[in-house]
Amino acid sequence: MGKKSKDFYTNSIGINSTLFEFSIDFGKETVFQSENGAIEKTLDKVARIRMSPQLAKVLSEILTEHINNFENELGPISQIRGEKNEN
Repeated sequence: MGKKSKDFYTNSIGINSTLFEFSIDFGKETVFQSENGAIEKTLDKVARIRMSPQLAKVLSEILTEHINNFENELGPISQIRGEKNEN
């Protein structure tokens, strides 16, 4: 692993699963006003990460632990009620 990892920003996530793998798509959604005044959205895929169900469960546990630590130190993270993209 001598290569330097890439750094991405994401504000959109989609998750799919099969019996053998979880697939997590990270994206960047941009909202803008077009020249004709209409509000438009674009969604660019940033990265897709595939992993075993076992590793997905470990990731879930690690994220939960880190979120709990964050909220214990800095207070609750407010949730944004947005679209839930069911793929």
